[in-house]
Amino acid sequence: MSIAVSNEIQSSAIAKVGSWMRLLFIAAVRLWVARRDERILREAPAQQLLDIGIARADIRRALRSGRIGCR
Repeated sequence: MSIAVSNEIQSSAIAKVGSWMRLLFIAAVRLWVARRDERILREAPAQQLLDIGIARADIRRALRSGRIGCR
């Protein structure tokens, strides 16, 4: 195997690892944001939740699906 082919294989492997790491990072950030938002909404007063149209029992579903009342 020539050096050029070896370098191509290595750069291809590095690119695959990099793309997996990026996807993992994006998933982790999305999970962190969802949990942060859930905590903020759980600490919100009941009147504020009513103003935005969310019942306390629907907070998790609203954050995960982005909708309420559509099952």
